[in-house]
Amino acid sequence: MTHTQLDSEFLSKKHFVVHQITKELLEAIEGDLLSRDSSRLLATEVLEMKDAWKDVDDILTFLKKCSEDYPFLQKLNESFQKKIQEDRAALTLSKQDAQKLENIQQQLSKLSQE
Repeated sequence: MTHTQLDSEFLSKKHFVVHQITKELLEAIEGDLLSRDSSRLLATEVLEMKDAWKDVDDILTFLKKCSEDYPFLQKLNESFQKKIQEDRAALTLSKQDAQKLENIQQQLSKLSQE
């Protein structure tokens, strides 16, 4: 996977999390689950922190902290963690598959030279 692809995937995840937090925040305000002061505090925190996120682990840490302070974000935190674990498992498998393919190509090359 190229550096540009990784950057694009990270930005996509970052955008998704900001969008989902905003959605959950609006629903919490509409459902009177959160005071205006608390909602402003969370919104400010998201706006300030989103630019500091350098990788997915930064987002995971932020979501974990926020879900402790704002329980309505717990489901988002859990689903995002699960998605990242699945992505990482798939990446590990694809690296293993690439290594297996390289080994097969080397064996074929040796066989063709015999």
